[in-house]
Amino acid sequence: MKFLCYITYSRNPEVKEPVGYCIMGDGRIWIGPTLEYTKAQVSAEHMLAEFVEDCGWILEGEEQALLDPNNQDLLLYALREKHPELART
Repeated sequence: MKFLCYITYSRNPEVKEPVGYCIMGDGRIWIGPTLEYTKAQVSAEHMLAEFVEDCGWILEGEEQALLDPNNQDLLLYALREKHPELART
């Protein structure tokens, strides 16, 4: 199963570095302070997980919006831009 990795940025424009990472898949979202930590969370539950990295970015506090069906087109667009080989529909 493929899991999509998103970078989370602070809403504060002064903070330029990522503040966390989200991994989306299986209808769920995992959130962690580093990508490695978050991947470990997913791998603990899904031993055969494959990660698609750098699928886009989101603002802090909007993580759950990734699961909103109304955002599916936006997520697909981001995936096509970053990884066109994975987003064929």
